[in-house]
Amino acid sequence: MIWCVAGQTHRAIINNAYTTTRSLATTFSALPLFHTFGIIVLFGAIYTGKITSMFGGDLPVTGENMIAGLKATRPDIYYLVPYTLKLMAETDGGIEAMKMCRSVCYSGSACPEELGDKVTAAGVVLSSYYGS
Repeated sequence: MIWCVAGQTHRAIINNAYTTTRSLATTFSALPLFHTFGIIVLFGAIYTGKITSMFGGDLPVTGENMIAGLKATRPDIYYLVPYTLKLMAETDGGIEAMKMCRSVCYSGSACPEELGDKVTAAGVVLSSYYGS
């Protein structure tokens, strides 16, 4: 048996990718590839043939850079960790940029209640997917 990120088998990662991402459209992922859900999103895109844009490691993770990524890719779904969600919520135009997406999905840790309340009250559809 071969093990992958976070002690999961390769088969488990592929199964998670299929079951989690099979109905998705275009996505923008700010998840690192050392993050289990980052791998799941990437494999899901490969498996389903959907377009997934990924935030590159050559730029700093800032609200402004995330907004630029969302505007450039116009995804249906935006994947991020709660820290990046916080940066977006604190940046002028960040919440408006997230509202362009059908859904904003975070993973990796729990989202602070105050932050979740702030972005959902503004009209962002927020979902928790994995690890929180």
